[in-house]
Amino acid sequence: MNCDRAANLLSARLDGEAVTSGDATALDAHLTGCAACQAAAVEVEIQDAALRRAFTPRRAVAAAVAERVSAAVAAAADVDAGPPGRGGDVGGS
Repeated sequence: MNCDRAANLLSARLDGEAVTSGDATALDAHLTGCAACQAAAVEVEIQDAALRRAFTPRRAVAAAVAERVSAAVAAAADVDAGPPGRGGDVGGS
């Protein structure tokens, strides 16, 4: 395995993408013998952990906003629907 392939597999593993057992074994073997890729793996893991810490609160806030917007849209759709021929009836019968 070359370093470019190892970097791609490291990224895939970190992103939670499926990595075949053969690729995982080859990656681990490569990391055992390649100091540059070992260092890169550590740096990527540190960066990933920092990003997760930084964005976790924002994800929670974004999810709460999305929930409120979805509820408001659903409520507005219920109000606009009304009986046919009144307000929400697009066909205007």
